[in-house]
Amino acid sequence: MRVAHIINHLGVSGVNQVVADLVSVFNAHGHECVIYYLKACDSPASYPCPVVPLDGSASLPEHFDVIHAHGVGPMLYVMKHRRALAKRNGNQGRPLFVTTLHCYCFQDLPSLYGWSKGGLMALAYLASTLWQDRVVCLSQDMMRYYSRWISRRKLRYVYNTRLLPSKQNEVFNPDDAALVDQLKSWHAQGHTVIGMNGVLIYRKGVDLMLRALRLLNQEGRRFRLVLVGDGQDRGDFETLCQSLELNDEVLFAGHRKDAYRFLPYYDILALPSHSEGFPLSLLEAAVYQKKVVVSELPIVKECFGYRNPGTSTGKVEVAAFKIYPDQDATVLRLAEAIRNAMADDAISARLRQRFDEDYSPEVFYQRYDRVYNENKSAYGNIMNKESHSFKC
Repeated sequence: MRVAHIINHLGVSGVNQVVADLVSVFNAHGHECVIYYLKACDSPASYPCPVVPLDGSASLPEHFDVIHAHGVGPMLYVMKHRRALAKRNGNQGRPLFVTTLHCYCFQDLPSLYGWSKGGLMALAYLASTLWQDRVVCLSQDMMRYYSRWISRRKLRYVYNTRLLPSKQNEVFNPDDAALVDQLKSWHAQGHTVIGMNGVLIYRKGVDLMLRALRLLNQEGRRFRLVLVGDGQDRGDFETLCQSLELNDEVLFAGHRKDAYRFLPYYDILALPSHSEGFPLSLLEAAVYQKKVVVSELPIVKECFGYRNPGTSTGKVEVAAFKIYPDQDATVLRLAEAIRNAMADDAISARLRQRFDEDYSPEVFYQRYDRVYNENKSAYGNIMNKESHSFKC
């Protein structure tokens, strides 16, 4: 099978990391993949296949069995050039057009770009799915979310995975080595290190984590927090740190390449987000067998076991907490979840077991392979058989 992936740029992002993992697992099974990109960037990431600029071209230069678009720009590109892309295949049959939705559009895009621009992007996000044969979501919950606007005949779900390189030959540059030394120093002083890897925006719950840290340390505990990442709200969080008198207990490490490399030096990975698709850092923590404290996101409720007083659950794999409208109540629950994680020495091993069973690279490959190979005729040609309007 020949698969073309279309992405916005070659830079580092969660979406592009999913694409790189997808290419890797298909390469391992003997398929041929090519990545096409719309925009140049100053610091491109590395990819396990050829990468080709589109440069405004209305068609790809060769035949593909699947054309897989990731993100608003690539989906709009397919919408604009779909007939030319299909015609390029000639008598080999038109390609299957697939997209993966990596976020909850009306929640996540406005939080990144503001309500005006983000709302328009969300509408474009939905409109561009009309030209896709299959629309892949990251969870069953996300599939239900999008079923309000997208035909269920198109919708599928595939959970993410993570492929991480061997840790044996890790070499840090001087700046990263200095960060590792700081984390080791905290451990040597008897502190518990909590890490957050990701964009510093309010949606990620950074302010909740800072307030929970202050509460825990007021109880006499010895916690330290490292924030690996950057973002538009970093200045607000630095100001909050100062007002909470946490300057000696929090380290803003800034953007670092491959933030998962610092997981071995954390005791806990914190994910107190208000919204996520399928957080890759949770899967990375599972690979490294780390304890995870996470908000009760839909993906967590669907995919991982946690202690919930209102229901009986199986194995506890993450320490989860509920986000309430009242911030103080939420902070109390977050602090409680951190205490629970520290008290359960086996929680990280159970998380790794769940990863191996349900979210491994092999499972990821099998699920996408089924999406790509389902009978195309079951869906028909959406240009002729599907009304180009949203569901009401």
